[in-house]
Amino acid sequence: MLYKNIVYAPEQIALIGQWYHEEWNIAPAVTEKKLRNCGFPIPLHIVAYIDGNPVATGGIHREVGIHTAEPRFKNFTPWLALLYTVPELRGTGIGSMLCDILDTEARKLKIPEYFLYTRTAQSLYKRKGWEEMEQLTIRKETVSVMHKIL
Repeated sequence: MLYKNIVYAPEQIALIGQWYHEEWNIAPAVTEKKLRNCGFPIPLHIVAYIDGNPVATGGIHREVGIHTAEPRFKNFTPWLALLYTVPELRGTGIGSMLCDILDTEARKLKIPEYFLYTRTAQSLYKRKGWEEMEQLTIRKETVSVMHKIL
């Protein structure tokens, strides 16, 4: 699996906006604005490819959606965020590889610890060494807030 920083793959921004809209109902314009402001070092966002086709994406961000619902988490930064794998390839290990890539990028940036929140992928993240800090309810959904020491 190859990957590129979104800075070098701006042609994928609209596609990622579509993915996030379908998966999390995030307005494509919101995603596009966020991704156009990515770069070096953070926010960092990558696109993963198989056979030249984009199949997954995710990044390391300072501002994430949980900050609006739970402002107390603004003190925690940075965040592994917006991990997405195309539905037909879920369960094939791509999400796990994407986590490894982002861990490597975080280490390059000398990030000692980072955070995430998820409502569906706790088992994946636990296998990747993430520890749950707490569970809470946001908009009638239970989410796990997790952290990882690198």
